Formats: sequence, structure tokens, C-alpha cells
Amino acid sequence: MSRSPSERLIQGRYVFEGVPNTEEGEQFFQNVRKYISSRTKKRVVRRWRGRGNWNHSINRELADSFVLYIDETT
Repeated sequence: MSRSPSERLIQGRYVFEGVPNTEEGEQFFQNVRKYISSRTKKRVVRRWRGRGNWNHSINRELADSFVLYIDETT
């Protein structure tokens, strides 16, 4: 399975990509999680990314950005 952001968007897994690992990005994540999770049966999941790293999440301290997944909860 491909991990490229454009292919994940087509498959509906990534909702937001390239959100900066800054205070503004953190506020964005908290707001998305608050509004999505409280109103639907979906959960917002964050995966940390570094430059050119699309295979797996990395440590928050090393990340320059993150992607958000919106997954169905069970």
C-alpha cells in the first residue's frame, strides 16, 4: 500500500497533511478533535512527520509537521 499523501487523500485516510508542528498547529488539532469527536462516531488521529517521511510516525520532537486521520470508532 502506498503511503504518499496524494494517494491517501484519494482513499479518504488523510484529511489534513502538512499541519505545522507549532503552537498554531496544536490549536488546529485540538479544535478539529473537539468538533469531530464530540459530534460524530469518528476519532481524529495525529501522526508526526518529518521531511520526506511518509512510512511511519516519528517522535514529536523530531517532526516538522503532522497529518490528521479521521477514523471510524468502534
